[in-house]
Amino acid sequence: MRAGPTVALSDNLSRQIKRAKDATDLMMGIDEPLLVDIATMRDRVVSLMGKWNRVIAAGDHYVPNPSFLGSPAVGGADGDCAIGDLLVDLKTTEKITNPWLKDTLFQLLGYALLGLDDALGIRRVGILLPR
Repeated sequence: MRAGPTVALSDNLSRQIKRAKDATDLMMGIDEPLLVDIATMRDRVVSLMGKWNRVIAAGDHYVPNPSFLGSPAVGGADGDCAIGDLLVDLKTTEKITNPWLKDTLFQLLGYALLGLDDALGIRRVGILLPR
């Protein structure tokens, strides 16, 4: 999304989309290793998603891609999701290093600080790493 449609659809995926006759043809053209990777990530988060669904059903708020009052000051920052007082960022990186973890935590803390009006009531941050 951040790269824009020209960059995002300028690779092999773009060619597959353009060549596909319909959605089924497109889906059947996805490489098996990619499907296995996606299925593996899904399997690893399914119980957590069930827990979050129960929390939301019980009355806690859920905000997908929350933005913050201070977001325009930094060019438009947004998180991945807010559930209750938890701000979550989804990362699919394959290699976690100390510098990467530090940068990711600072990103989340930055989002929380950009909530100048505390509209989401963020009190906790979390990184979801399905790989």
